[in-house]
Amino acid sequence: MEREPDLTLPNDIRLRLNEQFSSDIDTRLKDLTLLVSLQETELSLLWLTLFALTTYIIIKEHRNGTR
Repeated sequence: MEREPDLTLPNDIRLRLNEQFSSDIDTRLKDLTLLVSLQETELSLLWLTLFALTTYIIIKEHRNGTR
């Protein structure tokens, strides 16, 4: 099977393609960063809820044990 020759593009088209590619990567990186920050927020809220629930149970058990 013969290999096709490489396509050579003019400089202005190459620059526009590079700009578009960079823009696409920037957009995807921003989306990924937003997703990660949302997951970190959810994880923080989960830990806070677990800590609050555990504290509530311990205080309630302690009050019931002293009566």
